[in-house]
Amino acid sequence: KRSAGRDSRQAQWTLDNSDVLITTWQGMANDHDLLLRHFDNFILIGDEIQRVRTHTGKSLHPSFQRLAQKARYTWGLSATPVYNKPEDVYGVFEAIWPGFFGPFKAFEDMYVKKVLIKPRKGRWFKKVVGYKNLEHLAARIRPYYLKRPAHVINAHLPGIVVKEVRLDMLPKQRDAYDQIVNRNLLGDKQ
Repeated sequence: KRSAGRDSRQAQWTLDNSDVLITTWQGMANDHDLLLRHFDNFILIGDEIQRVRTHTGKSLHPSFQRLAQKARYTWGLSATPVYNKPEDVYGVFEAIWPGFFGPFKAFEDMYVKKVLIKPRKGRWFKKVVGYKNLEHLAARIRPYYLKRPAHVINAHLPGIVVKEVRLDMLPKQRDAYDQIVNRNLLGDKQ
């Protein structure tokens, strides 16, 4: 009922007595304050949790984090493993469990290698050149990170089906295609 406006959505949240509420990430970000006012003793589950990996985000991350602080339990789900940067791990955990790693500066000092760069013009800045203590980071999140090996997941997926389908081009498409092929064969000499 987004098109009906925020007042209408607020009335809807107030009257809602359902056991399960499903919303989009943007819907959650837009209405997190309404959700906080009207729901108590809830479990928060964020699917595709990597969406909140940027802890400096202006919309999704802080909204989800506020809901997580009030939730009885918070889970983050994703089919995308957390194999990116340690900073992304920080962002996801900070959204799900605010304060788990402490301040970002302490996290960064512990796991991120940086060097100081002096450009020809401008101010000095720090550049990420690698990571450190990753075994420690993995051990820290292991109790809270459930992962199934690919062979276990693949056993539940259907086999790959390859099907060839021939599609004919419309006359205009065929002319454009033929012109491109002829140019390439003649070395753009037309």
